[in-house]
Amino acid sequence: MIKKICLFAIFILSLLEVDAQITAFDFNGITTVVTTANATTTITNTTPSVISRGAGITATSLSNAFAGSGWDATSLAAAITGNDYFEFTIAASANYKVSLSALEANFRRSNTGPSSFQWKYSIDGGASFVDFGTQITYNLTTSVANDGTAQPSINLSTIPALQNVANPSTIIIRLYGWGGALAGTFAIGRLTGNDLALGGTVSTTLPLITLGTQSQIISCLGVPANKTVTVSGTGLTGSAIVFGPMANYGFSNVPGGPFYATDSITYIGTTLANTNMYMQYTSTTSGMDTVY
Repeated sequence: MIKKICLFAIFILSLLEVDAQITAFDFNGITTVVTTANATTTITNTTPSVISRGAGITATSLSNAFAGSGWDATSLAAAITGNDYFEFTIAASANYKVSLSALEANFRRSNTGPSSFQWKYSIDGGASFVDFGTQITYNLTTSVANDGTAQPSINLSTIPALQNVANPSTIIIRLYGWGGALAGTFAIGRLTGNDLALGGTVSTTLPLITLGTQSQIISCLGVPANKTVTVSGTGLTGSAIVFGPMANYGFSNVPGGPFYATDSITYIGTTLANTNMYMQYTSTTSGMDTVY
């Protein structure tokens, strides 16, 4: 596919890249048993996230938290087999990709709740899961931390699989827990503010073509006037970038011409470094004609 650029009515895609919270859950206000909970923060150009429980976990009620019981597996392997986890997802919208940088969560357990935890992610639809972060030991009781405890932030920026995950791929994140009694409970929540949050960036997967600073062309009737435009690009497909056709303009990739109704810039790969396109405008209007 050939990309055509018609001078200054140019189709330039702006690159959105925001290093911020991709999604976050604030469970403040929950007062009853809930099967799932929706994210309270969703960055633009991503799909709203929902947190849920694995089949081995029973929903329980805990104010201002997302809670469950059934964490009686005795090992991570047993927790995996028993589907003892909390799960949420993150996915970019069409023509966008996400890169994750950090995960933060607030833990709260009952006196007989699980004491061992492991975060995992999947990018193949749940066919396989990979550990991230070290195995967590959290055994504070309600008498010590009734409102839970903020866990250390987990760095995700060094995990290549969690960078530049483009639509339609979905990242599934699970927290497995084990080492508790069947009736013991575990929850994410209780503290003020977000109880579970993912940081990162969202950016477009579409080609980005950028022009350098533009200057005006002043031409008198029938007298050509020239200018130079600097072009660069990222996320390109390898197709030539074509300028024109456009009335009264000529284009050339050679300084001084010759000028043609259309001319193109070629490159190798997906990136175009600063490259000049030379343009000539010939006015068909009496007097001085100024264009950009």
